[in-house]
Amino acid sequence: MINTWLEVAGAAFDTRLQGLPAFTGRASKSIRRLLAHHGARIAASPESFLVEGLTGALVEGELGRARAWGERLSGVTASEASSRRRQAS
Repeated sequence: MINTWLEVAGAAFDTRLQGLPAFTGRASKSIRRLLAHHGARIAASPESFLVEGLTGALVEGELGRARAWGERLSGVTASEASSRRRQAS
């Protein structure tokens, strides 16, 4: 099977309305479970980014949070790839 020699990393995020997740939903947790179930190594905790109404425009400050989350995620996966290359040498 391909995943015996190829490790796949995954991270889950969603966009949702402001409010309690019980009322607004939070798909990232379910997405994370599905990724793990299918063998992905989870590279970051699930994250939600807030939007305003049904237009989908991000709430002020969320774009910066999303960028920072992506940058952290990029750093995690890049450093792990580098570490695996060193171990293989």
